[in-house]
Amino acid sequence: VEIVIYDLLGHKIMDVMTNTQHQEGEYILQLDVSGIRSGIYLCRISTLEGMLSTKLIIQ
Repeated sequence: VEIVIYDLLGHKIMDVMTNTQHQEGEYILQLDVSGIRSGIYLCRISTLEGMLSTKLIIQ
């Protein structure tokens, strides 16, 4: 599993998780975003099964 946060210009802001293996299931992940400016970002989640991008709003 790989989770990466990008700004809307496509610049990588944070590697949340890289090349980590997990059992199938639901997980809750808490992030320390205190070093990231308020705004709208993209969170890309990649697995062996595929990729999902979702909007992330930091206030």
